[in-house]
Amino acid sequence: MPVTDYRLALDGDIKGLRIGAVNELIHSEIVEPEVRDAVIKAGSVLGELGATVEEVSLPLTVHGGTISAALINVESAMTYRDRIRDQLSGFGHANQIGLLTGIIMPAQAYHKAQKLRELVRREVLEALDTLDVSILPTFKSCAPSLDDDPGISPRRWLPDCRR
Repeated sequence: MPVTDYRLALDGDIKGLRIGAVNELIHSEIVEPEVRDAVIKAGSVLGELGATVEEVSLPLTVHGGTISAALINVESAMTYRDRIRDQLSGFGHANQIGLLTGIIMPAQAYHKAQKLRELVRREVLEALDTLDVSILPTFKSCAPSLDDDPGISPRRWLPDCRR
């Protein structure tokens, strides 16, 4: 089924837009101050442009990263099982840990993570009944440089156009 080109409706006017700032994620202890400040500043700018920005409570979202990591680790371990066996050193250190964790995760933990993901999904969808959009930190810290991971060689992983 064709999808309507939503970009045609974007005119830059956000007056009246209802934005929910997810309290539990913005003010989480795991979110670094630089990230928290950037999200708060973004909300302030959106408010100045005419949107209504209010804090919303979505208690389960603070566990979203852990839930997602469990699912991603298991699914990635299944997808890359041959590469893990033959070329584990080709993955960055953090990815190696995630993949090896995914290999040994019990099926019951994976199943429970699937159920928890559905609870988070419902919580978010319920909030969106009264909001147009939400803002939140999507990661606890700023993006690291490729140079920060000794397991990654940029020349090896980046396409030719970026060398």
